[in-house]
Amino acid sequence: MKKISFIIGLFLLTRILFIIFMPHVFSCDVAGWMKVISVLKNGGNPYKETTMLNWAPFWMQVLFLISHIADWIKISFITILQITLIIMEGIVLIIVYFLSKNICPYRDATKVLIYGAVLNPISILLTCQHCNFDIFVAFWVLLFVWMLIEFHKSDAIENWLMACFFLGMGILTKTVPLMLTPLLFAGIKNYKISTILFGFILLFAPVLIGTSVLFALAPHAYLQNVFLYRSYAGWFGFTGILTILNLDSLNNIYRNISPFLFLGMLIYFSWYCYNTIMLNTYKIISIVIMLLLFIPLFGPGYASQYINWFMPFILILFIIASKPMKSILKVGYVIAICTYITEYGFFISHGAFINTLIPSEQLLSFCTFMTTQRMEFIIRIPIFLFYIFLFVSLIKELNTKVES
Repeated sequence: MKKISFIIGLFLLTRILFIIFMPHVFSCDVAGWMKVISVLKNGGNPYKETTMLNWAPFWMQVLFLISHIADWIKISFITILQITLIIMEGIVLIIVYFLSKNICPYRDATKVLIYGAVLNPISILLTCQHCNFDIFVAFWVLLFVWMLIEFHKSDAIENWLMACFFLGMGILTKTVPLMLTPLLFAGIKNYKISTILFGFILLFAPVLIGTSVLFALAPHAYLQNVFLYRSYAGWFGFTGILTILNLDSLNNIYRNISPFLFLGMLIYFSWYCYNTIMLNTYKIISIVIMLLLFIPLFGPGYASQYINWFMPFILILFIIASKPMKSILKVGYVIAICTYITEYGFFISHGAFINTLIPSEQLLSFCTFMTTQRMEFIIRIPIFLFYIFLFVSLIKELNTKVES
C-alpha cells in the first residue's frame, strides 16, 4: 500500500500545484457546462436550449450535482468541477494500479504510472484546464475490462454479467464504449440464451431508459444533438486532410458513410470474438485500444480529450508489452506530450495558458493564428501518424499471436 499511497499523494500534489500556480484559464467546454447549469437553474431543458449535451443524461446529472454542491458550500462551480474530475482521475489511477498488479504481479507499475499519468502533462491539462468528463468513460471501461479478464480466467458467468453492466454504464456516460460490445461475444457460445439476453439487457437498459426520457421531452433536439451528433470534422486526421485540400464536399460524403465504417468494424470484431473461445489479457487490452482508437482515426470528428478513453489501457499495455511495442509507445509518449502542451498552451479554444503567462498583443495574435483549423490540423499530424502506426502495430501483433 505504500507505493499506491505515494502515487496518489504525488498525483494530488501535482494537480493542486497546477491549480494554484498556473493561470486560471479553461477550455470553451467549461463555458458550455456553465450555460447548461444556467438553463437547468431556470427550469429549462439544456438538450433543447443548448448544443453542449450530445449524449445520454449522465453528465448533465453530474453537472447538476456539482452545481448544487458549489452553491451549498459557497465555492465556485469551476473549483468543484476540477475537484470532481481530480477525484475520478485518482480512482482511475488506483484501478489501473491494481488491475496491473492483477495481470502482472511480478512487474512493478509504479514508475509507469508516475511518468505515464501522475507527472504526464496531458493528464494534468485534461483534468485541470480542459475539464471535460471523458475520464468517467475510462472509469467504466476499466471496470468492464477487469470483469472481462476475470471472466476469461474463471469462466464465471457473473463476471461476464458485471462486464455487461459496466459497459452499459459507460454507454450511458458517452456513446463511445458501444464500440467495445464485440468483446462480449467471446466465450459465450455455450451459455443459455436467457443468460445472454439478461446480459444484453444490462448492457442497453441504462442508455435506453435515459435517452427515452430525453426523446419524450424534446424529440427534435434529441435527434439533432444526440442521435445525429458526429463531433467536429476537419480538425484532425482524414477529414483534416480533405479540408486542407479544399474537398469539403468529400468531407460531407465521408461524414455520411462513417457510420457504415463503424458498423463494419463492429461486425468484424463481433465475428472474431464469437469464434474465439477465450481471450487472453493481452488480446483484450489490444482490442480495447484498437476499437477506441478507431473513433478518432476514422471517425468524422475529433476532440483532444478523446485520448482519455484509451490512455489508461496504453499504460497497462506498456507494462505487459514486448520491447518493440514499448519502444513504439515511448515515441508516442513524447509526440503526444509535445502536441498537447502546444494545444493547451496556444489554442484559444483550449485555454491558451501561455497567452496568460506572457500576455502581449503579439502572442495573442499568434494564439489566434494557431487556433485556425489549418494550424490545428498541422500541429496534430505527428500524433495522427503515431495513432495510425500504433493501430497497424496492434493489428500485426494480434494476427501474429493468433497464428502462433
